[in-house]
Amino acid sequence: MYSYFEKPINDYLNKIGIDTEVQLMSPPSVELGDFCIVINKFAGKEDPEELANKLVDTIDIEGIDKVSTFTTKAKKKKKGIVYLNFKLDEKSKKNIQTSFFEKNIKYILSKKYGHLNVNNGKTAIVEHTSANPISPLHVGNIRNSVHGDTLARILERTGYRVYRHFYVNDVGLQVSFVVVGYEIAKNAGVKPVIKFDIWLGQVYAIMNCFYTIQTIKSKAENYGINIKDDYKLHNNEVLQFNSYYELKIKDTKTKLSELEKIEKPAREDKKTIRELKTKLKKLIDEKNEVGKYHQTFDDLKSRFSDLFDILYTGVSKIDLIEVQTNYHKAYEKKTDERIVSLFKEVTLWVLSAFEWTLNRYNIHFDQFDFESDISWSGLPDNIIDKLAKSEYAKDTGDLGVRLQYPKEAINKLMKETGLTKKDIPIKGEVPDLQLRRSNGTALYAAKDIAYSIKKFEDKDPEVIYNVISTEQSLPQFQLLLPLLELGYPQYAKGLKHYAYELVDLLGRPMSGRMAAYVTADAFYDETFIRSRMAKRESDGKREITPPSSPEEWANENRILHSVTLASTRYPLIDKSPTRRIVLDIDQALDFRRNPGPFIQYAHARACGILRNAMEQKKIKPGWKNNWELIVDDYTLEIIKHLAEIDDTILRSRKNLDPAVIATWCFQLAQMFMKFYEKYPVLKSENKDIMKARLSVIKAIQMGIATGLDILGIPATDRL
Repeated sequence: MYSYFEKPINDYLNKIGIDTEVQLMSPPSVELGDFCIVINKFAGKEDPEELANKLVDTIDIEGIDKVSTFTTKAKKKKKGIVYLNFKLDEKSKKNIQTSFFEKNIKYILSKKYGHLNVNNGKTAIVEHTSANPISPLHVGNIRNSVHGDTLARILERTGYRVYRHFYVNDVGLQVSFVVVGYEIAKNAGVKPVIKFDIWLGQVYAIMNCFYTIQTIKSKAENYGINIKDDYKLHNNEVLQFNSYYELKIKDTKTKLSELEKIEKPAREDKKTIRELKTKLKKLIDEKNEVGKYHQTFDDLKSRFSDLFDILYTGVSKIDLIEVQTNYHKAYEKKTDERIVSLFKEVTLWVLSAFEWTLNRYNIHFDQFDFESDISWSGLPDNIIDKLAKSEYAKDTGDLGVRLQYPKEAINKLMKETGLTKKDIPIKGEVPDLQLRRSNGTALYAAKDIAYSIKKFEDKDPEVIYNVISTEQSLPQFQLLLPLLELGYPQYAKGLKHYAYELVDLLGRPMSGRMAAYVTADAFYDETFIRSRMAKRESDGKREITPPSSPEEWANENRILHSVTLASTRYPLIDKSPTRRIVLDIDQALDFRRNPGPFIQYAHARACGILRNAMEQKKIKPGWKNNWELIVDDYTLEIIKHLAEIDDTILRSRKNLDPAVIATWCFQLAQMFMKFYEKYPVLKSENKDIMKARLSVIKAIQMGIATGLDILGIPATDRL
């Protein structure tokens, strides 16, 4: 705001022989002045305090009323920071402030507000959610969806043409045995009586249980354990497994203890210690898995008895591992039309259910990309064949290929893409990337490389963001070297990982394999119900009757939908994506503790004031006012905050942190509530003051609406 004074201050410093270019800053405290400069930055060998005192006595610039110094406390051997503070005379200050008000409110009330053209004409792709089509979306998935959708909105605000993609992982182990279960249920005449993805989640949990138990039992013969050839872990079998593992664990611990007693272990001893620790962990995990799935069998049978019995009867007639393997191969190679049809039937039904759920959260996609299409295209094998010729490739026998990441390869990658060591998500050596098994089967990495190339070739984007959890940081990094080796340096440079941490539910474990989660639909429904109850309570206190016509019901549902989005989306976006969050469902659904509804309420309150002013006072806000009538430090702070929207959007984009926008919105809502309490609006001293204050409220309303839109939350005008 006071940038006008930068030039005369710099001119003066240059005139007295100080060769520098200072920038004005806010002083450590508003009482010290309107702006300041830091003396330490250009004092050189001269004592900063002495130089500051000289300048206090000599600076004479029109409009500046007072110059003072302030020094922070010195830390250890470092000198304190010396500030030279400038206080303007009242006339100059008023002129600058009113000019600042008019200029910025004019921008805030325009259609350009919050829309930047820094990336105009460029394209970006945001690939997010991409949940496996085997179970319903839950609150953990929705954090991915909300962050992906908000990132897309931020990119659009900077001028990008953004395409939202969903990568459908329809080729894989989990989908295969779900399809087998679906076929068993379908042949038995079972039709879902609940939403398809929720029902399929039950099928997945049950079939996974059978598959895991069969896998556990397949080891029994090698362990000398007698088992029944079925898909249940019986009590006597669990006892045999426990006895076997306890013996092995005890033996491993004994060997490990003996080696750890050696004062100066040799290299081979250290290697053996590491191997024994790995073996011990594996034995403990396998023992725990036996107990876990012994209980899971009974738990799923109790919760989903009818479906469980049908699937158990059907799976008892087949070798699940063999059938699943055959189905997987048939679908991946597209060799059996019936099996392909089954996979597509399941996948498309689930995607339809996903779209319905995501639509409730104000999330939409431009394109669904199928892993099967990538597999059938032959592109993964072509890519592997090309990468096999790289100097970093390693032949693993037969058709197997893996890519190595030696130091020289990492240095080459950093040089070509501009990455630094901080961008490498692992300390030490980057592990090899297996691209193809020795049996000729392409692995996920090869498909991910192919899919990345396809996205770049289809839309020619400047940048692609893959929104996926921090657990995938290493696999995402490993995609870059193959792109570089294939001759796509720009693709390697433009492929970005938008990392986010997972969601834990307070007091509630989540597991798709146990069908234990809070679904995204349940989260939405519970919030919607509570918002209706809160509205009924509020309406009762104000003696407002419930809706009685279809139009009134539709209007109320629209309002409640908006409140629901504020209550569900905001808690998933108000913290940095790299922070793991523990979601307290009760707090998220408490409108008095959730900032989302508070921001929305502030917007509705502002709309109400503007509406009353138009209807009762016939006053319309605008950017042309006598701002001297209302300008003060607090209203100035509000306009400054509103004017920072562009920098806030750019900072959020640069740091990949939508929480920056969320915080900005919350602060603005707090400012509005304080402004409304501090200054009378409809009861202002005169019409000119009323119009000026209404214009500030209109600017706030526009600011909140802009921020909420970026967060994907409707800015309702009534609550």
